[in-house]
Amino acid sequence: MKPLASSLLLTLLLASCLQAQHQRVLVNTSHAGQVLDVAYDADRNLIFSAGEDGTVRVWEAASKKLVHLLRVSRRPVQRIALHPQAKQLAVLEGEKLRSQSISVWDWEQERMLFSLDFGEQVLSLTYSAQGSYLLASRERFDSLYLLEPGSGRRLPLPIAGFGIVSFAVFSRNERNLMTYQPSGSIAYWDLETGRNLRQVRTVSNLSAIRITPNNRFMLAAGNDNLLAVDLLSGEVTAQADLPGIVCLVVSDQGNEVFALAESGGGSQLSSWYFSGKLLLSAPFPASAEQRHLVCLAYGNGEILAADKRGSLYSFQATGESELIAQNVLLQVTGLAFSGNSAAVGSAGNVLYFPADFFAKTQAGESPEGVSAQRQFPNPFQAAVGVEFLDARRLLLWRRDEQPGAMALLDLESGAVESLPFQFESSLLQASPGAFPGTSPGAGQVLTVEKSGQCKLLDLKSLEIRFQYLSPGMNKLIATQGDFLIGGRSSTPSFGSPLLQIDRGSGETVMISDSSLYVYDLAWDERAGRLFCLEVEGSQNDSFTLLKMRFGRDLSGQQILYRSRGEDLSACLALDPAGGLYTSLGADTVRLWNGGSLLEFEKSPHSPRRIFIAGEKLFSLNRDSSLTVWDLASRGILMDVYLFKDSAWAALTPAGEVFVSSSGRSYLSFPD
Repeated sequence: MKPLASSLLLTLLLASCLQAQHQRVLVNTSHAGQVLDVAYDADRNLIFSAGEDGTVRVWEAASKKLVHLLRVSRRPVQRIALHPQAKQLAVLEGEKLRSQSISVWDWEQERMLFSLDFGEQVLSLTYSAQGSYLLASRERFDSLYLLEPGSGRRLPLPIAGFGIVSFAVFSRNERNLMTYQPSGSIAYWDLETGRNLRQVRTVSNLSAIRITPNNRFMLAAGNDNLLAVDLLSGEVTAQADLPGIVCLVVSDQGNEVFALAESGGGSQLSSWYFSGKLLLSAPFPASAEQRHLVCLAYGNGEILAADKRGSLYSFQATGESELIAQNVLLQVTGLAFSGNSAAVGSAGNVLYFPADFFAKTQAGESPEGVSAQRQFPNPFQAAVGVEFLDARRLLLWRRDEQPGAMALLDLESGAVESLPFQFESSLLQASPGAFPGTSPGAGQVLTVEKSGQCKLLDLKSLEIRFQYLSPGMNKLIATQGDFLIGGRSSTPSFGSPLLQIDRGSGETVMISDSSLYVYDLAWDERAGRLFCLEVEGSQNDSFTLLKMRFGRDLSGQQILYRSRGEDLSACLALDPAGGLYTSLGADTVRLWNGGSLLEFEKSPHSPRRIFIAGEKLFSLNRDSSLTVWDLASRGILMDVYLFKDSAWAALTPAGEVFVSSSGRSYLSFPD
């Protein structure tokens, strides 16, 4: 056991408050997860990045500071398009190969102008040369969808019914449109009349398409080659062997092409000289930073690149690289509370907060408490779940893709005891205090493995008290008596996604339910009610439901809330009085009080795992920040950021900023 070199959250009353109220503060961290697109605004020298965390971030290229943050969606932002003149951008959000949405934002004001849902995949998204139009193409015969960028009003487009378009670009005067179809057709259209001006054949199924600055050539990936296509004739004028291309960029002069290609060892950048007739390989040194890259842009004479870990880089043509931004937040993988104490798990360490966690709750009062006096090495050095067994002991369980493992951590001595239980696959759940009326200290732990193996473990005798196999099992909870309720995937061979198991006899009874799968459950012992989070619908159009079940056999049911899409990281929490809380929908936390759903103050983050501790509700957010609400008022008390170097910052809605001395460098204060 050793104290933090810089106490993670010293008594906040003693911390310095940086600014007065109503300031604008940003935590200068990159995306939590993979970056999916990057773009450059040459007029303003700004870099735009979009990620699977549902955000778009705007960076000053010179200072490398975050200047704007758009929290677009709980779904990934797949692509962004910058308006050529206005401070506006369009984003494509949603999972690949599923229904997607387009929204348009004023990025300076961080305000959404409009949003449109599409019941299908969107293939391309682009503004016209002067910004008068926004064009999307969809995976359908009537592919093109033309919008007025400020209002989202659909505009008439005489071009219709000619097949799927995967790429389109406007002429400089916005009168004509060039389209590329995967069948191998390049066509030019008059936007006013819809007349086909020219059509030529070229290579089919091209991807990663870029147009040279003179609008004469198309650079693309096709048939494991880098291809240059003459846009007037469709002829391939140059080609080079380069399999696995995922992204291309062209220099401002049009004579350099940079390609990002994937192979078994990761990604690698390559450079090519392009003359219109030739593609000649130019030296581009390999580097460790290139291995995880996923997307590129070109700007200010540099290659801008982003990777799977949320980092942004700039590369010179010589191969020299510079880090622009990275995710500096501690990746919290587990959070648990016991009385006034809290524990935080990460891949490297387990942090223990023995003091009162944010004792002050009155509006305008400074938060206090939270001294992280103890830090322990994580015995698994991997993602870890944490659960209090009692005031002195923590249950640690490995929660990555490796076979499960469990250990006990003594919070006073720092001693770690490995538990001898064997798991054949990764753990999805490890819940102490398995049955109503028993406490975590009773030594019962209910586990669910990815294989569907379910066990009730006795930590005192180190015996397996109950074992059950059900492939597709996601969650298992104890209810009245000796009964367990399981939520799982539904297939013709599995039957219903809900089942009741008698742990004494092993007898299983299916609870009729039409959902595709159930992934979280909560049992209200006082009222004898079961709450479920489950997914229904088809692959292309699905909904996540919060459902309540009641009655002697739980056959009665009521849908309390419905959210479009699969929100699989949402969860449920019950307070001692039977109030149900859920993070379903990702925009806020909701309380079911027995008669209606009440919304908590909306968080700028995406709440995921939620916990009730005393008079507060805590959320471990999608980006690994923490949000704290007051249960009585349902208002936000603060957002807390834990950084990888043990620095911290806490921001209140009133604009107060509390920060450790080493945490100041992680904050930016845009004008």
